Amino acid sequence: MDIEESDSYIDVKSHWDQLNRTYKSGELAVDWEIHQQIWEQFDKPKGYKLKILLGFEKNECIGIIPFKYKEADQNNRPGYILGEEAIIAREYFTPPEKLHQFLPLLPAHTATDLSCFYLPFLTDRFTVKPGGVVDLKNSESEYYYSLDKKKRHALMRNFRENVDLKMQVVNRILDNEIRELAEKYIQYWEIKNALNGNGGEVDSREKIMIDFQLLRRAEEMGKLIALHFYLNDKLLAVNYSVRREAHRVDDYLCLRDNDEVYARRGLGIYAILKNMEYCRQQGIRYYDLSDFPAAYKRKFINTNLHYYTYLTPDIHLTDMAVIEMAPQASLSYDILQEGNIE
Repeated sequence: MDIEESDSYIDVKSHWDQLNRTYKSGELAVDWEIHQQIWEQFDKPKGYKLKILLGFEKNECIGIIPFKYKEADQNNRPGYILGEEAIIAREYFTPPEKLHQFLPLLPAHTATDLSCFYLPFLTDRFTVKPGGVVDLKNSESEYYYSLDKKKRHALMRNFRENVDLKMQVVNRILDNEIRELAEKYIQYWEIKNALNGNGGEVDSREKIMIDFQLLRRAEEMGKLIALHFYLNDKLLAVNYSVRREAHRVDDYLCLRDNDEVYARRGLGIYAILKNMEYCRQQGIRYYDLSDFPAAYKRKFINTNLHYYTYLTPDIHLTDMAVIEMAPQASLSYDILQEGNIE
């Protein structure tokens, strides 16, 4: 295998397009456009640099592995990050049987939230990490009975308590309709995180902007699932997820009204249950909640699916710790609109 290195998404676009034709295309995780957008709008202005490895066999591109990084910090760690980490369940952009050829060339890096459905051909140099994947089963009843009794009863109770809500399948981002709900949701997280002392850990403004950038690109690709939930014509929740291949979906974001009068409803739980029901009707089998740890996810997960992450010798498991990211900063929804996101 011959290796080339680039520091520009634009310079590798022709090779990226070639790999889309020969290996995988039509997926958000391996979409050149969204990688380029996020790089230009969010990462490059903050001083990140790119190290993109390209592998070739007989002049044909067999893999592209992009890293972003900053210069070594005070601990002399270069801080390489694999791919676009905001993408849920992202993959190595190379056929699994070719990945082992790249491993000796990879810089020291951390990697989280990789796909449970990408299986390297040679796994001996990888560490197994748990994922957050739900098997939707063939029916609602079969799914419920795949859970233990306590989880099953809790979810079924939540479903009954929200039976008066009406769901609308939108599959688009309706800026004007979700504006008030988004502002309420952000204010809720601002207060919650201030009380928990988590105010400085995550740039919530940027995280939500990136989420919506991903979702808008998914909408352009025909991959977005957007479900709206109403009580007496009042919008209480919106669940956004992204289709992945033929039988999977990645859960991205649930905006919901957290006013005290609605708090007991567990709107986030209900929105996921209804999205799982909708996805099952569409022939989707697996619902990916991502590997970020959260107590609510354990209510749904009924698989032992895991992913493989490659640890270079100077990266330790403690470096792989994942902090659950939630909105923390005050944010007007205006910045999330398509016209203001740039």
